[in-house]
Order: sequence, then structure tokens, then C-alpha cells
Amino acid sequence: GMQAPNEIQISQAELARINSFLPASVRIFGGARVRKSFDARECASSRSYEYLLPLSAIAGTPLSEFDRTLQLFEGTHRFHNFCSGLRRLSGEWS
Repeated sequence: GMQAPNEIQISQAELARINSFLPASVRIFGGARVRKSFDARECASSRSYEYLLPLSAIAGTPLSEFDRTLQLFEGTHRFHNFCSGLRRLSGEWS
């Protein structure tokens, strides 16, 4: 992904402090300072997500079946319910 300039990146010490308030199953790995007027829903041009699962979540599932399931999530998706002002294009989301 794109890296923020060093002067606006959140330091490792700040990340550790934030993570100390979160449940062990939730972690942040990086961040950057933004203006007070920044609204992630309105200002973001894209988002990237990475999902990590414990092996126990898929235990007993054949690898080929799990791979087919993961393929449903690959690619670019328009999450229109989370965006304001996004117009549905003809034929999309049908």
C-alpha cells in the first residue's frame, strides 16, 4: 500500500499504546494523522482489507472448498451501502 510521509505516520510507540486498549483479537499495524475535517467514508479513494483466520476456523474443511470460498472475496467490489453519493451504474450489483 501507499506509505504516508514520516511526519504524519503514527509511531510504533503510539501504535502499541492504541493496541493496549484493544481486545487481543483486534490490532492496528499502522496509521497516519489526518485533519479534523477528514471523514474516511467521504474522503477515501479506496480501502484495502486483510483478513486473518486461525487454523481452527477452517479445521476439517477441504482445501479446495476453502479456496473456492476465498475466491468469492477476491477482486474489486463496490460497497455502495458504505459510501455516500455513490450512484449505481446500470447492470451493477444485480
